Amino acid sequence: MSMLEIGIRTELGPRLRTYATLLPLGLGDLDATIAHEAADNPWLELVNRPLSGLGGDELRTIAAPGPSLLDHLEAQLAASGVRGAVLRAARYVSEALDEHAYLRDDIATVARCADATQAQASQAVALVQRCEPTGVAARSLGERFRLQLDEAGERGSLAFALTFELDALAAEGSASFASARELAFDELARALRRLRACDPDPARDFARTVDRVFPEIVIERDGDSLISSIDGRFWPDVRLASLEVTRDLSQPMRTARSRARLIVEALTRRKTTLERLAVALLDRQRNYFISGGDPRELLPLSGRELAREVGCAESTISRAITARYAATPFGTISVRSLIARRPGAVGVTTAAVRHRVSELIQSFPQSSDEVIARALRLSGIRLARRTVAKYRHELGLASSRERGRT
Repeated sequence: MSMLEIGIRTELGPRLRTYATLLPLGLGDLDATIAHEAADNPWLELVNRPLSGLGGDELRTIAAPGPSLLDHLEAQLAASGVRGAVLRAARYVSEALDEHAYLRDDIATVARCADATQAQASQAVALVQRCEPTGVAARSLGERFRLQLDEAGERGSLAFALTFELDALAAEGSASFASARELAFDELARALRRLRACDPDPARDFARTVDRVFPEIVIERDGDSLISSIDGRFWPDVRLASLEVTRDLSQPMRTARSRARLIVEALTRRKTTLERLAVALLDRQRNYFISGGDPRELLPLSGRELAREVGCAESTISRAITARYAATPFGTISVRSLIARRPGAVGVTTAAVRHRVSELIQSFPQSSDEVIARALRLSGIRLARRTVAKYRHELGLASSRERGRT
């Protein structure tokens, strides 16, 4: 049993556990899961199962092509401003990721295959790890969680420290683990909840072996306005069966009835959550939708902020955006692509800020990092001088002093 499973089993009751199980399922998995439940439970009546009656041609007209992780990463690498051997190695890293977006090659292999030095290969891995979705190119689950926590500014947290001991935590159990290390159990429980909000498989939304996806969230034009809605045409329709409830009803039948009620309630709650999620995403990323999908218009938006908008826990948001797609006026997109989680800029994503830093340096080569930071502030982007220096370094650009010598 994994550390995350331990936390879920110990802290979630039957109602929340059922909801947490159904919320992240895509339409195909949801359809199959509900059909299986209905087959085993006489109290759960499957009224309609739309997906089961559709043929291949019909499915192709409904479903949209799934996005490619490689294409998504390539677009970010192209916008990063990095060139030469580091970019070449970064592209190799992107292509070498396994089906769960882990990097299995070591630095020496990356360097050899990309015709780069090991230092350049290390820079390339770090570059891909800074791409969205956060956690790609990690070498382990612990590193994946560290990338996500570091991005959220939680490097010094207990949750961050626990990422180095996931195996021990899973093997010992949370109570024994806390006792052996003189940790307060409540403190460990809070850290576990934070880890459960991390995404163990951030690339799941991108096409792998399947090539069609079903958008459940819809953003569309209504005259001069944009509106959000939910496409539930292909959701399985279930209800409690009208069976007689008697005083001598057997315990197995009572248990089955309770289970059926939990499933019906969870599906209703799933629908409500997705409706609120659609409203919140349109509200926060309206300029992005108005622009026709210009990534420079994406506002920084964390899972925690989105949870506050929707009115739920951050772990619920993590499940809600899993394998979720939105139909928009400019095509079908992954909902996760709307979560621009990097902090540090107002109104733009990190890729756009790096691009702007590159433009300013090219236009004003004698300007120092402090001058560039001031110029950015004039356009509404608040960035510290050291952050400008960090982005400049990532772009492979020299300091103003070195540029002045050329």
